[in-house]
Amino acid sequence: LMGARHDNDPTTSPFSYGHGFVMSSINRRTVMAVNNGPCSTCTRFGAFSAPNYTLSGVTIGNASFNDNTRVWRTRGPTVAAFR
Repeated sequence: LMGARHDNDPTTSPFSYGHGFVMSSINRRTVMAVNNGPCSTCTRFGAFSAPNYTLSGVTIGNASFNDNTRVWRTRGPTVAAFR
């Protein structure tokens, strides 16, 4: 509904940058990242992917593919105005 997606895939709709993010180096994943692939034991923590934030010194996203906070900022006004 919002356009925030889970893990990276080749689909660019509705936003190419709206995916969860996995930080295998610190065994963590963002809210929208699924628990499989290279980090099947990663613990979810309460944040959306965002290239301008870090956790334990590791960036929790990137602007090209993993920026669910931008999806929320983009879609937030539309959702808030829904009647």
